[in-house]
Amino acid sequence: MWATQFSADELRIIAEEAANVGLPVAAHAHGSDAIAAAVDAGVSTIEHCTWLQNGGGGYDQRDDVAKRMASQGIYACIAWPPDWRGFMDRLGPERAEKIVERFLWMDELGIRLIPGTDAGLRDTRFDDYVNALELYAHVGFSNGRIIEMATVTSAEALGVGDSVGQLLPGYSADIVVVEGDPLLNLSSLSQIELVLVKGEYMAGSGTASKSFDA
Repeated sequence: MWATQFSADELRIIAEEAANVGLPVAAHAHGSDAIAAAVDAGVSTIEHCTWLQNGGGGYDQRDDVAKRMASQGIYACIAWPPDWRGFMDRLGPERAEKIVERFLWMDELGIRLIPGTDAGLRDTRFDDYVNALELYAHVGFSNGRIIEMATVTSAEALGVGDSVGQLLPGYSADIVVVEGDPLLNLSSLSQIELVLVKGEYMAGSGTASKSFDA
């Protein structure tokens, strides 16, 4: 998991070619050497960003690399599944605590974090995104910040922050209406009443197709 599969030159070429056509690059990196190489190449996001030391068996949190990530505006997608509680139980309390400390360390050094679920792997489903978000409440982030990470910050990380992720004039009218106040209870995000995409009705408690002015 900690091994680097691409050379520094290969990573640089990938990032440069993607930039030429306006595309971001996501690097899947668990090892600290791989993270450092991805930062050198100038990727847009680093998935997992686990900071495993070479050979495994522990973490190698490098302040200098993390600070460069922050200064270059490279996002870290933690990519933990909705069943993060079970994952932490399997790791044990000591390792689980180190993981929480690692999240806070990245945040304190200015790395912008975005939530992900690693969906598609065995036992990692594409649903229950809200439960995955509750990991960040466990870490200590406020509900308001978690919602911002899942919308505004994620849109910026994907390079579409000028058109989606916020309710502003000129932006896509993408709206989720829920029962309750997610600022008070994050699980309210699971109680979906209405979903609009570009102002068009997509799902909700009603059955009639509708459209709304953006």
